[in-house]
Formats: sequence, structure tokens, C-alpha cells
Amino acid sequence: MFCSQCGSANDSYASFCKECGESLTDYPQVANSFFTGEVTSRKMVSFKEAIRLGLENCLNSNGRATRAEYLWYQLFLCVLLIPALIGDAIFGGFGILTLLWFLFAVASGFMLTVRRLHDFGRSGWTMLWAIVPFVELILMGFLVFKRSDKGTNKYDLP
Repeated sequence: MFCSQCGSANDSYASFCKECGESLTDYPQVANSFFTGEVTSRKMVSFKEAIRLGLENCLNSNGRATRAEYLWYQLFLCVLLIPALIGDAIFGGFGILTLLWFLFAVASGFMLTVRRLHDFGRSGWTMLWAIVPFVELILMGFLVFKRSDKGTNKYDLP
């Protein structure tokens, strides 16, 4: 199978081009941004793209988020914690920067998790299971390892 974007050869079972990340399937285009209404085709996102999508949609629970978008954005939140902790240690340890990071991480992470659940056909209410000990670990496994629904589901186009 050849990529229509860059022309490189890919395995017959591949969903994305190994060179440029372009989708190799014929999915329709979807709106990715709550604020801009920008329409793009779904493809594997880079770290920079995941941060952009996460920040644009930090108040949006509609639509879907891919595995790559979810994992890259979670890594971004972890990286942001380091300067917050260092800043709090330097400026007296009151925890203001860490508190601000926590509020930002909870709000944007919550919306991202809802969109990730939508990606494989689950309601955002599924997150309530995260308050049950050990069930949270199973839910996190689904968020990280479950593949996206291939076609349209009740939450959005693929």
C-alpha cells in the first residue's frame, strides 16, 4: 500500500504512513478544533500537534481524541510539572505554581479523557469508575491501549 501524500510503501495492514503519518484509510474529514472549527483529516499526531489540540480543546468534551493525542498530552502535563515544582522550591515552597499546574492538569486532562473515551465508543460518564480502587487501573489500560473505533460512532466521525 502506497501513501497518497509522500508515496512511500507501507505494509498492507498499516493504518498510517510510516514516513509522514498520513492516514492510509478513506475516512471522511472531521472538525478537530472547538474554537476555530478547523477541518482536518485524522492522522497520527506529533507531540507538538497533540499539545496544540489539547490546548485548543481544553474546555471541549465533544469529539474524539486518538491514543497518540492522549499519550503525548499526558507527557506534556508531566513535563510541565517539573518547572512548577522547581519554581515552588526556589520561591519559598508555598506550592502556588504546583497548585496552578494541578488545576490546569485536572481541567484539561478531564476533557481529554472524555474525548478519549468517545474515541472507542464510551460515554464520558465511564470516568466515574475511576473512583473505585483498582478499577481505575483497568480504565487507564483501556485509555492507553484500546484502539480507536474504525468508523463513525455516536460521538463523532473517525
